[in-house]
Amino acid sequence: MEFKGIFNNVISSTKRFNNNLKIKKFYTEKTGNGKSYIASSMDKALLSFLIWIFIFVYIYYKSNSFFLSTIISTQFIILYIILIRKINKRKLEKNIENIDKSIILNKVYKDIIDYSPDEFVNYIKDVLEKCTLKDTQILNKKDIDLIGILNEKKLGIKCYQHNKEHNVSVSNVRSFFLELRELNIDEGIIITTSDFSDEAVEFSNKVKEHKKIKLINLNNFLNIMKKANMYPSKKQINEMILEEISDNKKRIKDYGKNVISQSNMKKCFILGIVLLAFSKITPFAKYYRIVAYVLIFLGLVSLIKSIIIKIQDKSMENIDEEDSFI
Repeated sequence: MEFKGIFNNVISSTKRFNNNLKIKKFYTEKTGNGKSYIASSMDKALLSFLIWIFIFVYIYYKSNSFFLSTIISTQFIILYIILIRKINKRKLEKNIENIDKSIILNKVYKDIIDYSPDEFVNYIKDVLEKCTLKDTQILNKKDIDLIGILNEKKLGIKCYQHNKEHNVSVSNVRSFFLELRELNIDEGIIITTSDFSDEAVEFSNKVKEHKKIKLINLNNFLNIMKKANMYPSKKQINEMILEEISDNKKRIKDYGKNVISQSNMKKCFILGIVLLAFSKITPFAKYYRIVAYVLIFLGLVSLIKSIIIKIQDKSMENIDEEDSFI
């Protein structure tokens, strides 16, 4: 039992280490202008090496001492690496906050855009109630979904569950304003999963002397989630990142399966044979043959890969059958 506990601790520690490495790579690649983690690391290592060579050559030229040049250039490069790491760490910390916010924004959007209209209104109601909104009621009117009391004032709320491309229009805000006046409601809030048109924002500013209307897009809604203590924790954000990494790997795997599909294999073989045939009647025979051999080779690689995948899938099916039998 003691050995089993140690083994489980080692496995969990290894898993945590791998997950932390994946998350670090994720952040580095997001802030590295499209470069992979390995490419960014290689660039830093190469730059450090070039600086070391330059200093070494300069000191050696001045002192004519190999030992002194090595010591000074190595000390300098160590200080350089420490300084650059501190600078990069500060930059990364600033970027991580923005990356985390973007991840949460996408996650919240994906979740609530799939809610039914009633579920969406109830979700907004739940968040606002945790931000001191009192006596909340669902109206289900055309232009007002909720009413409540905030800071001793009656508040009307309209919720728009729109796609990102569909902004709330000025006519929506105008109808909301007229409904507030008709029901004698003091102030209003419009919450949307998208954004507001420029005309809608301009109209809300014009009528604020009569009725104060606050426009809240999904980005601003995250701040309300923070006040309601519904903002994801760092642990939850890391889980979202690992899920995104896993989804990306799955998409790449699915793309690979499509690339090595039987139809693509046949195309490679047929095109390769056609080019080989054309190579006998064209003055560019050498180039045609090279391309033909490459295509036939790709077809063979795809064939071998598809056979391996089929064998793996078959073995997994057998394992599943054995498990179900047990």
